[in-house]
Amino acid sequence: MRSKSSKTRNAGTRHVTRQLSDLSLLVPEVIARRSLRVARLGMWSTPGGRSEMEQMVSEKAIASTQSGLAMWTEMMAAAQRSWISAVGGLWFPGHPVGAVQSPMSIGAGVLAKGLAPLLHKTSSNAKRLRRAG
Repeated sequence: MRSKSSKTRNAGTRHVTRQLSDLSLLVPEVIARRSLRVARLGMWSTPGGRSEMEQMVSEKAIASTQSGLAMWTEMMAAAQRSWISAVGGLWFPGHPVGAVQSPMSIGAGVLAKGLAPLLHKTSSNAKRLRRAG
């Protein structure tokens, strides 16, 4: 029989696996659609091409920043949860001492938080570029 932490860890890794597989399907589509659009509109020669390139650059910077902040926030929260679980009973009598999360579970949570903004932006780009034709 599996322990609860094993089930939780597997759920976390399944979530990350799903995010990565979604990205692996969406990213090539976005690249192909954007490349065709740039080839059709011209890279910097037309307002449409210029707008697409500026949007692409700003979206990458924003998504990377959001991803880094989400990962940092999750790492700090995981460190705090682990610390409280480990020493909470020593400083606060009556506080239940819980099990410390496994490093794999913490890593999966951090990675999932970091992938979320990238997946969201890639998904919205794919939808927008599909509509644009």
